[in-house]
Amino acid sequence: HRIDTLVLDKTGTLTRGHPAVTDVLACDGDAQALLALAAAAQSGSEHPLARAVLERAAGITRPALEHFESHPGSGLSARVGGRAIIIGNRLLLQRHGIDRAALEDAVSALETQGPR
Repeated sequence: HRIDTLVLDKTGTLTRGHPAVTDVLACDGDAQALLALAAAAQSGSEHPLARAVLERAAGITRPALEHFESHPGSGLSARVGGRAIIIGNRLLLQRHGIDRAALEDAVSALETQGPR
């Protein structure tokens, strides 16, 4: 007998199931400030990707989270230190009029590279 199909039920069966932040790309070059804002925004979330950001930002002082809203399947919006923060997939960013063109080449390269 030969197996021709394999169906797996969940993340973590073939992967470690522990997301990690490997790179932080900031348009203005201040990756630590960006990470502090992202960690503050994601401190309201229990999503595994939020936990990865919080782990990467451990030890970095971050501003207070003033408002948090989850967008299931897309990302989140938040207010941190008086600033509106949107974190999510391409569609969510597009819906909020966020231009990702400045980072698109770098993001594509990281996607092509895959996990490290």
